[in-house]
Order: sequence, then C-alpha cells, then structure tokens
Amino acid sequence: PGAWCIKPSNFVEGDTEDLHKHGQELWFYTCNWPTYPAINTHIDSFSSAARILHWIEYDYDIDGYFCYAATSADRGTNAEHPDPNPWINPYAHLAGSGDGNEAASDPAGDGYLIMIGKEGDGIVGRNMLVPTLRLEAIRDGMEDYEYLTLAEAKMQKFIEKYSIDADAKELLSTYTQALFRSVGDYEHDSSLLTQMRKLIAEYLMNDDTTLVTTKINEDG
Repeated sequence: PGAWCIKPSNFVEGDTEDLHKHGQELWFYTCNWPTYPAINTHIDSFSSAARILHWIEYDYDIDGYFCYAATSADRGTNAEHPDPNPWINPYAHLAGSGDGNEAASDPAGDGYLIMIGKEGDGIVGRNMLVPTLRLEAIRDGMEDYEYLTLAEAKMQKFIEKYSIDADAKELLSTYTQALFRSVGDYEHDSSLLTQMRKLIAEYLMNDDTTLVTTKINEDG
C-alpha cells in the first residue's frame, strides 16, 4: 500500500521516517479503541484530545488523518443498552464481547461525529445532519496544523535568508510540545491550546526581522 494507517497509541518513534524512506505515507486513524485516557475522539475523552491529535500529527510528520466512520444511523444494542438511538442516550455503549476483546466494544461517540436528525425523532424534528462539538474540535485541529505548516515555512525562509544554524520544525516544537509529551500524555486544559494558537497567529502576522531562540544544553 502507498499509505499505512495506525492508531496513535500504536505509534513508535521512527515509524514515519522508515515509511517515508520507502516512499510510503503514515496516517493516524481513530476508531472504537483504545479509550480514554488514550487520545481519541470519543465523548468520554477531553475535547482537547480531538484537537491536539493534529498537533501531534504535525510534530511527528504524520501525512494524514483517517476517520473510519463519521456517522451512523443506528448503534449496536444488547440487553443493557437496548436503544440504538444516540439522541436518547449518547453514553450507551457496548462494553465488548465479554471475553476481553476490547475491539468488540462500542464506546460513546464512536462512529458518530455527526448526528442524524429525522422527522418525528422528538429531538431535531427534521431530516438533517448535526455536527458535534468533537467534529468542530477536529476541524480546529486541522486548522492548527495549517497554522503550524505556515509558521514553519515562514521560519525556514528566514533561516535560509540569514544562513542561521537552526531547524524550523525543531524551533516550532516550543509550541507543539507545550501541549503533549507523547501520544498518551497530552494537556486537558483547552486554554493552553488556545494560547499556543494565538502565539502562532501573532508570529504569522508580525513583520519582525529577528529570530530569538534558546538552546538548552542537556549535558548541563
């Protein structure tokens, strides 16, 4: 295949470089598992997760994002959760197969980033698609990715113009790694995320002719 899709929790440092070396792409995709605290797009997770996911993609050179299902008209049912209508109880979910098979689970929010309104449903009352807050967070994260890409291009141009011994992407890690340490360790405070995006926007808009950075000597 030309592209490999893996869950963020399965990412290992060096994966992207190995695939790029062979002319292939690496995409993140989210599905029914793993659940919180792993980064995903479920209702039970923090809303920042669906957005920071794309900051991680930028930092790790991930080529794209694949969502296996944006919406579903009905959900799986069992004796404990007999109603398939997510409007009635969006937290109703199947806990798995009972034999430890997590992949058989059906977490809250899995498979419906977009809700479906129908005539006579008692909720929306007409046939239409209704975006969720999680879908909006994904959109914002993709816009953040674009911000970071534009900032990298601007910084790289500056570096080349003045023959500075620096790497633009490494310098931008000041913003990205303020929000996460790994794919399983990310900030839950959305205000910090907003602050980082604001700083990047200010950098993109200003006409500064200086670049100030600090290098920390890990050897002390």
